[in-house]
Amino acid sequence: MKPKIIYQFIIIIAILSTIAFILYNRYFSAENGQIYLEEGKYYRAADILCREIKIKETKLKISKIFHLKGTEAISSQINDLLLETAFCYFESGDIQKSLELYQNLYLNFSDNSNEALHNFIKRQIALCYCSLGYFNKAFPILKDLKSWYPQNLIAFYLNKEDFNNAKKILFSEDVQNKIYNGEDADAFSLIYLLREYYKQIGKYEKLNDKFSEELPKFEQELINKIHYADLYYRIGKYEKSEEIYSELIYNPEFSQKILNKMKLKYALVLAKDNKIDEAESVINEVLQTLEESYKYSPDIICSNYFLSKVSDKKEIEQETKKLYNKLNLTDESIFKNDIEYFCKVNIQY
Repeated sequence: MKPKIIYQFIIIIAILSTIAFILYNRYFSAENGQIYLEEGKYYRAADILCREIKIKETKLKISKIFHLKGTEAISSQINDLLLETAFCYFESGDIQKSLELYQNLYLNFSDNSNEALHNFIKRQIALCYCSLGYFNKAFPILKDLKSWYPQNLIAFYLNKEDFNNAKKILFSEDVQNKIYNGEDADAFSLIYLLREYYKQIGKYEKLNDKFSEELPKFEQELINKIHYADLYYRIGKYEKSEEIYSELIYNPEFSQKILNKMKLKYALVLAKDNKIDEAESVINEVLQTLEESYKYSPDIICSNYFLSKVSDKKEIEQETKKLYNKLNLTDESIFKNDIEYFCKVNIQY
């Protein structure tokens, strides 16, 4: 091969390599993963972060083989990326992948040197199990975390309509102290769950009880509105429920995930009030926001399920069953043959 041709060949290779590098950094770098995460494009972010993890894992193997410095730093970076990726998969609805990553992280932190992080990972594993209906696996984890974060165990009992055990935790001295004197997110979530408990057992008058004065009033007002929107639906006052939901579903204080769940409940209210076209429009609005999600996510499945309910269209019902079956739930799952219960649990706030 002539020198000139060789030189041109090298130039072409260099140009192609540069283009590949630019494209990689544009579409697959960890920084872009962060951008997608911030934009709420969780499934795309997870895909990019997974690629970055593989690169870091290769670096780690090489470092260990050649006894290079910096292995601990690389291991730490991998764990950070795993945490972000597991979160992204969970938010995008790929619960099984999220569960696998959290289980790997649990092993990575088995020495319990960081107790708060260790507990957080255990909690996320339990939430994954709950989302897929493996309550028998979630329960011992949530019970073990009761003193650290009782909220999920209370929600677990309420989902199972085990009101006695929910009451025991809600009226324990420590929880009551937070409810009436707390000033943080714990107090906020516990007050919400206490009102949910009162609502489910039919003590509607208790929804007006005054709780911690330390929390911002606007937060407490939001809690009240959420509960009353649901309460009016339960007792058949659909117009009042519609009025509250129509205000809540565009409130910027809520995340898109919470707004979507409220919109699904709003659609059910509209359907009960024979406003079928409006109900379908609201659910389709939700589905549009889920275009970046995992195609078999609980949010997509439940949105289609409610759409089939309000529209009474058999083709949507059949398509929803196909999506649901793709979850491949085993006999251990309490949702195995109960899509209605699956959606009831997965649209909880």
